[in-house]
Amino acid sequence: MKYIKRISVLLLAAFCMVAGMQAIQAEETTRVTFTNEENKTPDLFITKHVESADERYEVPKDVAFKFVLKLNEKLANKEQYRVFNENGDEVYNHQDGTISSETTNKIPFMTDRNGNFTLYGGYTAKFEYVGNGVSYEILELPQENFQQVSPAAGTSAIGTIKPDGARVS
Repeated sequence: MKYIKRISVLLLAAFCMVAGMQAIQAEETTRVTFTNEENKTPDLFITKHVESADERYEVPKDVAFKFVLKLNEKLANKEQYRVFNENGDEVYNHQDGTISSETTNKIPFMTDRNGNFTLYGGYTAKFEYVGNGVSYEILELPQENFQQVSPAAGTSAIGTIKPDGARVS
C-alpha cells in the first residue's frame, strides 16, 4: 500500500510538472504582433468630359456613357470604384435607387464581369489601390448622338499606372 501511495504521489507530481512546462511553452509560442500600414498602392482616375458641338445646345446631364476597363490585359471583373460628380462630391449607389449622401443603404459601384462601367459627363471614377506598374486599357463604347474625339473614336486610352497613380480623361 505504501508503494501505491508513493507511486501515485510521484505520478501526480510528474503530471503537475509536465502540465506546468506545457503552460510555459504555450505562453512562449502564442505571442503575436499585428502591424497596420497605410495602403499606398496608386489609384486610377477616369474622367468623362462632354462638350457640345454647337454652343446653342446644352449637353443633357442624364446621358450615361459606357466604358470597358482592362487591367493587365484582363477585363476588370467586379472591380469596385468610387464616383465623384463635376463638383468633386462623392456620388453614392443605393439599393432603393435614390442617390443621396444622407441615405444609409449605400452599395459600392462595381464593374460587371465584362469590365463595363458607366459615367455621366463631368463625373470621375476612382479605382482604388490598382497597383504600381499595372497596365490599363479603357475603351468608350459608341453612344448615339455623340462622337468620341479624344482618344479618337474606336480607340482606347492605354497606359501604365505610375507610383503616384494615373489620370485618364
